Parts: sequence; C-alpha cells; structure tokens
Amino acid sequence: MNYIKKTKLQETTHGLEAQPDLKLKKSRTLLLVLVGILVTVILVSWVVWIYSKTILEAERLAFEQKILNPEKQTQKHSEIYISDWKIYYDEEYGFEFKYPETWFLYKFPDIVRVQREKDVEGLVPGNISDSLSVSTKEIEGVILDEYIENEFKNSVIHKKNVEIGGQGAYEIRISCVGDQEGIGCGVPVWYVAHDNKIFILNSNLGYSSNQDLFNRILSTFKFLDKRMGATNIFDINENKVGDNLGEMMVTSISFVSANLADSHPLEENHKVVFGGDLVLEGKFNYYDQNSYYANKVCFTVNQKDSLRVPILSQYRKDRDTYFCFSNDELAQQEFDPKGSSGVAKIVIDELVLYWYPGGNYPLAILKTVLEKEFDN
Repeated sequence: MNYIKKTKLQETTHGLEAQPDLKLKKSRTLLLVLVGILVTVILVSWVVWIYSKTILEAERLAFEQKILNPEKQTQKHSEIYISDWKIYYDEEYGFEFKYPETWFLYKFPDIVRVQREKDVEGLVPGNISDSLSVSTKEIEGVILDEYIENEFKNSVIHKKNVEIGGQGAYEIRISCVGDQEGIGCGVPVWYVAHDNKIFILNSNLGYSSNQDLFNRILSTFKFLDKRMGATNIFDINENKVGDNLGEMMVTSISFVSANLADSHPLEENHKVVFGGDLVLEGKFNYYDQNSYYANKVCFTVNQKDSLRVPILSQYRKDRDTYFCFSNDELAQQEFDPKGSSGVAKIVIDELVLYWYPGGNYPLAILKTVLEKEFDN
C-alpha cells in the first residue's frame, strides 16, 4: 500500500513539473505563427511595391513618348481612314492636303481653313475651335530662319525642327510667360518656305486635345510639281522604283516589249507599275464587243481626284485620267449589264501605265466598289 501511494505521489509531482514545458511549446508555436505572418506580410508588400513601381514606370515612359514624339503616335493609325478624307488642292499657291470628310472648308484671300464645326453667323467663328488654317505669303528670296527671327524678335519661343511636305520646317510655340500668357500661347504653329513663299499652318486651339488628328492632317500636306501643278507625273528619265507619285508608289519599271528594245530604247518602250490602295470617284463605262475597249469596264477619274493618280509625262495636258480594269470578272460582275454607265466610288490597288509603239490603255486592279449609281 505504501508503495502504491508513493507511486501516485510521484505521478502527481511529475504532471505538475510537465505543465511549464507544455506552456513553453505553445508559446514557441505562437511565436512561429506570428513570424510566419510577418514574413508573409513583408513579402506581399514587397511584391505590391515592385508591381506598382513597374506600372508607374510604364506610364511615365508612355507619357514621355506621347509628349516628346507625338508624330510616332499617329503613324500607327495614320492609314486607318485617311484614304476616305477629302482633298483640298490649291493650284494658285501649289499645295494640297487632306482633311476629314465631315469637316468644313472655308476659303479666303491667301488663307484656307478646315474645321470640325460649321460657321454660324453671329456666333464664335470656327477657327476658335478645332481647325487647321494654311496662310501663304509671297516673299522673293525668302530665307526661313531670317523670317522666323524677324517675326518673333520680341517674343520668347520654343523652336523645333520638323518636316512639312518634304521640306525642312519649324514648329513654333510662344512661351506662356509674362505678357505672352493668354489664349493661344503654347499652341504650335508650323512655318515652311517653298518656291519664294512662306506657308503658315496654324492648329488654333484644337491641337491640345486632338494631336493625333492634326498630325495626320499635317502628314498629308504636299507641294505640287511646277511642271503641271501636280506631283503625279512620271518621267522615265527622272523617276525610279520607290518614288511616290500622286498617292501611289512606283513598284517596277520594265520594257513593254523586249523584242523592240534594240530599235526602241526604254524611253520609248516602257511599262510602269504603281502600287498602293487608292480611293477614287468618277464615271464608269461597261463597253460592248463593238467598242475599242471591247467587253472592258473602264473608269474616268473625277477632276478633283485626278492629281492623286500617277500619269506619264508624255500624256497630253488635256487628257482625262482614266484606266480599264484588268480583273475583268469582278469588274463585269460589279457593273453588269454590258453597255451600262454611271458614277462610282472605288478602290484600286495597282495601276499599270504603258508607253510604246502602238500604245495600250492604262490598266488597274479593281479591289472593291464602295458606291455606285447607274445612269437611267
């Protein structure tokens, strides 16, 4: 009996001694859990910080790219709908440019303006809103740098070298400081000299919110060829593959007939192919078998679009700009029945011009018909 009591006493004493060890284990477990939570929070915070820093850096770079290189922003989309825009052609001062088909054009002495909204009598004129104006000054022997220096001798300006119509030009912004602060300060104005003239392109107040749109308009500005007031004339002695004429590019130059090469050199015996999608308006004719253009569908381009289509320098100045379609099946399907005529808006993507003894009419590939209306 004494032995048993002794043993129970020992067990009781041992249980009391074990309790501190159990509490110590629980404390250690709790500490480990807390450390784990703390480490997790630190890791998550670090990942979030890295991610936020990456996003902010990307946004900063995108912002700088947009501010410092706005023209690069427009190149990605410049061809999305430009082909459907209207074209303004100024033969007197020798330039042309495109503008959105929904915009309005106003012509004044020495200045032309295109704008988003229509002018309403008695209200603020359109040039205070989204608009682009082109004014011209004739100055014999003009030097652009001297003109800019005299024009802004009393102003603080920011001057940037750019290109307008293939010519070196300046983008000028008047600093918004002191007496210069006010409406229009900081808005870009472009100056370019060509053929004893100064051309001033003013974006007015629309540029800040529509930079892409204005840059697209500016990218279409062209000076016209002196020979016929056009940039669309191909000369076998001057032009080469890769040249842009009108709104197409020379893709190949070759002999029409190699058999005639000895007696008729390239100047008298050549075939020129132009590439590039081109939207045109004009008149179509589906000729019957008794015509010179037997069973062909041919298209005469409207006068307003004619300078956009390449022609050969040998053509008469009063000759209409026309071609027949080389893909007969599609053309005949679109303009059936035979003998029909009317007006249409089309897209071509290749044009072939010939110059050789016996001659041949120009050919183009009909890509699609956007609109058509048959004569009664």
